[in-house]
Amino acid sequence: MSRHVESGMLRGRPFGGVMTMIRNELRAATETVLYDERYVVRVANCLIVNVYMPCCGTTDRQMICDDILSNVAECCERHSDCVLIAGDFNVNLDTRDAVASFIRQFAFKYSLVRCDDLFPWQKISTYVNEALNQKSQIDYFLTSSLGVVDDFVVLDPDINFSDHVPLAITVRLSAALNNLGPAVKSKRASHNQRQLRWDKADLNSFYSHTYDHLIYWFSSMKLQQEWTVVIVLMLYIWTLQRLSTRYLIND
Repeated sequence: MSRHVESGMLRGRPFGGVMTMIRNELRAATETVLYDERYVVRVANCLIVNVYMPCCGTTDRQMICDDILSNVAECCERHSDCVLIAGDFNVNLDTRDAVASFIRQFAFKYSLVRCDDLFPWQKISTYVNEALNQKSQIDYFLTSSLGVVDDFVVLDPDINFSDHVPLAITVRLSAALNNLGPAVKSKRASHNQRQLRWDKADLNSFYSHTYDHLIYWFSSMKLQQEWTVVIVLMLYIWTLQRLSTRYLIND
């Protein structure tokens, strides 16, 4: 990997990655354990490790995977609490692929269990490319603490610009958070900015009401005159502001 980094900016596959985002309320309970090619953070007593494994056909794939898991192993050995490993493994762990076998051995050594084994009805494809007619289960959550995982689900959102579907896990950390003080457990600040969401709007109703409010002006005015165009645009903007708050969902 160092050789690739030194050669310049990394573009495209297999140089993907995973981002870890922590809520502000948990900052006091969060510690960055490792920031190298990946981030490893600890939230309360839970160690969260993100991974992105090279895809099939990548040069030195086995060596890269060995390097990644060696780094993860060091973190697992230093932290005996709950460990969560999540990300794009780029391989179906139920196959006989060499990398899949290597990951299974790693999971066995560190007592890691796949969340889709805990919730077997979620053993479904996480990579779906309809254009190529391809799908596979290559994204996983692994945990060392079965008792803290309350739920695991493979989501199917209506809007998804990726060929991977999101995975969601619910983990109990309440016992560890009780001693962190009220600042950590406080609700989000009330000054959060609200915004209009076109992707959640009732667009058909919006278009219909916009048409009903503007059809009179478009039919009665001569649009050839510049001042008339300006008036119509102003009326349209006014109508847009009035109707948008009704049909667009604030979030």
